[in-house]
Amino acid sequence: RKSRGHTGVAGGGVGQGSLTVSGTESLTITATNGLIVGSGGSERPVSLNATTFGIAATAGLTLNTTGGSIGIGTSAVAMTTNIGTGAAAQTVTLGSTNTTSATNIRAGSGHLNLQAAGGNIVMLLTDNVPAPGALQIAEGANPYVQVQTANGAELIVLGNTTTNPGLTVNTGTGAINIGNGAQARTVNIGTGAAAQTVTIGSQNTTSRIQID
Repeated sequence: RKSRGHTGVAGGGVGQGSLTVSGTESLTITATNGLIVGSGGSERPVSLNATTFGIAATAGLTLNTTGGSIGIGTSAVAMTTNIGTGAAAQTVTLGSTNTTSATNIRAGSGHLNLQAAGGNIVMLLTDNVPAPGALQIAEGANPYVQVQTANGAELIVLGNTTTNPGLTVNTGTGAINIGNGAQARTVNIGTGAAAQTVTIGSQNTTSRIQID
C-alpha cells in the first residue's frame, strides 16, 4: 500500500539478488491470514532498519527461535532497554523453572536497583543448591551479604515469629559484632514477654566472657 510518499520495490528474480522496499514516509503491510517474512536459507538473515520501528498486536506477540539465541540490545551502543514499563498493571516474567534453567541479572558500576511501589520484594527459593531454600549473595567467588536501609525510619527484620523457625548467625575465624558502631543505642537480647533462656558464652577449654 502506497502512502503520500513514494514507495519503490526493486530486486532480482526468484532465487536471486535481493528485494528492497523503501518509502519516503511510511510503509504498511496488511495480511488477513498471516504474514511470513523469511529468507532462502538459514545463513541469510532478515534485517529491518528504521529510525523508529514499532510492533503492535491486538492479541499476542511471540518472539521465538528454533536454535541459537534471542538478542535484545546486544550492540555496542549506549541505550536504554525497557520491558513492561507502560502505565498499566503488568506482570513481567523472566526466566524458567524448567530443570537446569538459569536467569542472570547483571549491572556495571551503575548498581542493580529493585523497587516495589507500595509492596514487598519477595524472593522464593526452591532449589536444593547450595541448601534447600537458601539465598546466597556473592561478591566474586566469596559469599557476601549486606542489608542496609536508606534512613533511620526503616526497619530490618530477619526471621519469622509466626511458626517455629530458627535463626543462626555464624562466621569463620572472624568476629561477630552487634552494636559495635560509634552511635548511642540500646541493645536488647531475649527481652520479649515470654519464658526465654538466654545463653552467653561457652564452656569449651579456654573460652571466656568479657563484660566492660
